[in-house]
Amino acid sequence: MKRRTPPKEPEHQDGWDQILEALSKEWKISQKDAFHYALRDFPEVMSIEQVGKALQVSTKTVYKYINNGQLECLKVGRAYRVPKVCLFAYLFKNAQGSKKTGSDPRRKKSK
Repeated sequence: MKRRTPPKEPEHQDGWDQILEALSKEWKISQKDAFHYALRDFPEVMSIEQVGKALQVSTKTVYKYINNGQLECLKVGRAYRVPKVCLFAYLFKNAQGSKKTGSDPRRKKSK
């Protein structure tokens, strides 16, 4: 069995789109497998700070996703914890939505 070497990460990461594109082109893997690979270094249950680091957003944005119901989480005592499966669901849902509409969900709409 031929051993795969991970694709080189871009010098300036613009986000998940570049990572997923590089993984899917070089390894010809599904988007689901690409998410698993991209988040392999994170624990199964993550803190808000870890989720922010994984998504490359601030903790304030992660709290906004939780409060809006976009990202499911657990509350342990006074702290929020996000299982990796919930993060996968969030990422997969948003990736499917941006493919269908052809727009970037992070981009604000102009008035």
